[in-house]
Amino acid sequence: MAKRYRPADITALSLLFVLAALLCVVCGLGLMLPAAEPHPYLRMLPALAIMGTEAVSWLVFFGIACVAAALGLWRCAYWGFMTALAVVVLFLAMHFLRALYSQSWQMLVILAVGALAGWYLRKRMPVFVHPVVVSNTPGAGGASQIGGN
Repeated sequence: MAKRYRPADITALSLLFVLAALLCVVCGLGLMLPAAEPHPYLRMLPALAIMGTEAVSWLVFFGIACVAAALGLWRCAYWGFMTALAVVVLFLAMHFLRALYSQSWQMLVILAVGALAGWYLRKRMPVFVHPVVVSNTPGAGGASQIGGN
């Protein structure tokens, strides 16, 4: 298998997804461990307090998605690009609904940063190779069609 060149910005995005996964693990463990006083995570992230025990399952889901996106981006795989894009879209949807619910205009900054991350990831799409390759080799019977016979 040929070694692919991974640009520095894709490496940085991959490490950012690893950091997000680690934050999910820390918050999930903090919510599972008993404490004498309310968890600092609940004061920092009121959405976790509203969710109650379901917050841990969402943190596990989001952490696994971030690990998958980080691994895929690290390998410059197309599925990693799609996973990272899905995580960014979920992030944007969650924070948009949170901004509507809390009527907090400071959330617009978070939405702008998330939208810029999604735009930048979409702009860097040519780095990732799609698994379906169109072949024009003479022995293959001419040009093959995507989704065709």
